[in-house]
Amino acid sequence: MSDEKSQRPVGASSQCPHSDLHFTLNNSGFGDTNLHYLEITARCKICGADIVWRGVSMGMGPDRPGISPDGKELRLPFLAEGEELTGRPIGFSIRRA
Repeated sequence: MSDEKSQRPVGASSQCPHSDLHFTLNNSGFGDTNLHYLEITARCKICGADIVWRGVSMGMGPDRPGISPDGKELRLPFLAEGEELTGRPIGFSIRRA
């Protein structure tokens, strides 16, 4: 069982090498645009800990990667090669104080 408030499930070892990860990929698009987002989450298959992405700002936008507020979902915007962005893609960012 995992504790919803922590990144590591109850009883998970802090010494786990996290060498066997399970990645989940989701393709999403919003509104009247051809822009899509690849949403990536990962979990250690050994200890069950969720992977937290680092070095990326919270939010999502058409011109940059972003992460969810809890850091567990990486969002990468993409278009097919040769396509120009159409429509009005959504975006937002969250700043930490």
